[in-house]
Amino acid sequence: MEIILKILFYALSGFNGLIAIVFFFGSVAAMVSPPITETQASDKYVVAIGCAAMLGILVWAFQLAILQGRLGAGLGAVALSYLAWILIQLTIIAIISIKGNWHWQ
Repeated sequence: MEIILKILFYALSGFNGLIAIVFFFGSVAAMVSPPITETQASDKYVVAIGCAAMLGILVWAFQLAILQGRLGAGLGAVALSYLAWILIQLTIIAIISIKGNWHWQ
């Protein structure tokens, strides 16, 4: 049973880690590129900070699950990082709708 939990932990944290790394570097690269509007900049800041927080939570999950041997707590931390991803998306939607540039396309 423990091997199944470890496989589940590695699969979930690996997938979420790849998402966080890709979106973090993508948002940083977009912030560095010259033509960016104020709305796009605020979105990129939220994504970069949120993805950094997700990576921090995943490091904490690794410490819990692998280094301390608490797989249940590690899987809970991975679930928390998925919740953080949802909150990042909701924050971006809120920023866009407040700025008035929300287009459903």
